[in-house]
Amino acid sequence: VVEPGKAFVAGVRGTLLRTEDAGATWEPINTHVTVDLNAIHFPDVDTGYVVGGGSVVLLTVDGGSTWTYSTTVESGQGVPLFDVRFHNRTTGWAVGEEGTVMHTNDGGEEWVAQVGCSTGADIRGIAVDLEHLGLWTAASDGSICHSSDAGSSWHLEQESSTTGGTLYSVRVWPGEYPLAFGSQGTL
Repeated sequence: VVEPGKAFVAGVRGTLLRTEDAGATWEPINTHVTVDLNAIHFPDVDTGYVVGGGSVVLLTVDGGSTWTYSTTVESGQGVPLFDVRFHNRTTGWAVGEEGTVMHTNDGGEEWVAQVGCSTGADIRGIAVDLEHLGLWTAASDGSICHSSDAGSSWHLEQESSTTGGTLYSVRVWPGEYPLAFGSQGTL
């Protein structure tokens, strides 16, 4: 949800849909890509990012009316990206296959690789703690990792063996601990 009543969904083969009436109707948006799109994040009502297969990162600066390629991701090109989150309109992270963590400080003009947790699993979700610029990731092997320095270093908080399934998403609410969501009812 970008603002009340306005939301986007991403899907297979470049599918991107927009609603401006709280889901009563959905309008397709031409993304000019054919890879699967996996996640959307809007750090404000005008600026939004979509990530997907082939390290695709799309950017909008007009509230989602038009989408363009963000500069190609430096490392891990061709690697599917599964989630994207921004601290503000310029500082953000994208995560993906085989532990990929990408970072930008310039609104997506340039993406650089960061060393993530060493489990090597696909990172399915990332959350940004806006109060402390901490990062949390959730992975396909059930592991949860944390960075308290904007991704410069990572600590394995939860090993895969204790969750019992794939984790798909992680979120942090102000003043709260992170919450990860996964298969087999895992929370």
